[in-house]
Parts: sequence; C-alpha cells; structure tokens
Amino acid sequence: MATLAHLHVPVEVYLRSSYEPDAEYVDGVIEERPMGEYDHASWQEAIILWFWQHAAEWNVRVKPALRVQVAPTRYRVPDITILDRGEPIEQIITHAPVAVFEVLSPEDTMKRMMRKLNDYSAMQIPQICGHRSGDEDLFPLRERRVAQSLHLFSDREGNSLRSVGS
Repeated sequence: MATLAHLHVPVEVYLRSSYEPDAEYVDGVIEERPMGEYDHASWQEAIILWFWQHAAEWNVRVKPALRVQVAPTRYRVPDITILDRGEPIEQIITHAPVAVFEVLSPEDTMKRMMRKLNDYSAMQIPQICGHRSGDEDLFPLRERRVAQSLHLFSDREGNSLRSVGS
C-alpha cells in the first residue's frame, strides 16, 4: 500500500476526485486503502448484515466505505460506519458516528492503524472495532482507551502496536 501522491494535494481536489477503492486524505496526502481479498470482504459482509438486521430496532444506518471527516485536514474511510438515524444525512460524515469498524488487511501497517485509531478517538467515536484476518473475533477499542487497547493489535512478527512506534 502506498500514498497516491507525495506532493501536497488540496482538500478540494480530493473531495472532487474518485478513487477505486476510495482513498483517505491525511494532511494533504492521499493514502490508498488495502482491500479486495475474500476474507476482508467476507468480514465486511458479515458485520454489515448483522447491523442491517437490527438497524430499525437500534435506530441506526449501516454504510460501507463512507468518508468521515475526522479533522479539518483528515478524511478517513472506515470499512463500516454505523450512524445514528436521528442525525441528519450527510454525504461526508462530520459528526461522530455511533461506531466504526476496520477489517485489517495483511498490508495494513501498525503505524498507519495507530494514526487511524487516534483520529477516530479524537473525533470521540464511542465504539471503534477492528478485526485482523485469521482472528475469529472482533475486538473493541473504545474512546479514550485506545492506548490501553493497543496490545490487541500485533503485526505479523508478533510486535504489539506499542513496540512498533509511531
């Protein structure tokens, strides 16, 4: 996975552009998102279907790959975003979703995931969940507890996120 541009890209250019799959925008840099493998798609499908079954009961909307503006110069695209049905519909989300889910691909680095988790936490998203291929369960990373929960992520060599650095 790589950045699509090493030069500063104005946010207006990012917002007018299309990427396949959608890319993230971080402080003027466009970052590709890894995806496309069967396990990744299967986990996305399972999470989406489960929440769709409860959407009316829980008063939520379930959206895959939806842009979320986590800061003025940062746009993240969680694998799945859970929205409060009571909030207004926005084409790009600017209020904290109820939850976001990240299905980690083998190409995801701990450094990049740490930045994403910190962005979600700074936006005060109440529930941040992740899943790494090969694991059987989802794991929660709640707001203001990102640092305590980082041990749940480890890279392929078994290094925890704390030891990987920023």
